Amino acid sequence: MPDNRRATPESLRRLGDRVRTQIADLVAAYRAADLQAMLSYFAPDVVFMPADRPAARGVAAIRRYFERNFANGVELIALHSDGFVSAEEVAVQRGTYTQRIAHADGEPTEERGSYELTWRLQDDGQYRVTSWIFTRGDYAPKGPHRF
Repeated sequence: MPDNRRATPESLRRLGDRVRTQIADLVAAYRAADLQAMLSYFAPDVVFMPADRPAARGVAAIRRYFERNFANGVELIALHSDGFVSAEEVAVQRGTYTQRIAHADGEPTEERGSYELTWRLQDDGQYRVTSWIFTRGDYAPKGPHRF
């Protein structure tokens, strides 16, 4: 259950550390193509918005999306954080990504773009991803988030 006490700088720092650890674990699971571990970081009502594809809503839809990606040889190469902000019940990270895409008829290609992850406190006390947005291209907004 969310805590109704006011956030302090120390509590926000701890939240940031906690979510940064979860982000690192999610990236490690992605790189290892460990779908079950990846899915444990998503809230049941998550919305995943990959670049140039329809949004995937819910964990089952995300499972199908990543099963196809892994079967097609999509591999995460790098996830670089350009910014992170947290409040009492939400944390947002944004940055850039690079992934390799295998092609049956030739050399793999690399795709680069930007992403934003939103983590929210769930009723069980865990922070889980409620929104993951990708865009292709080198655009990555700079500057602080505004809530």
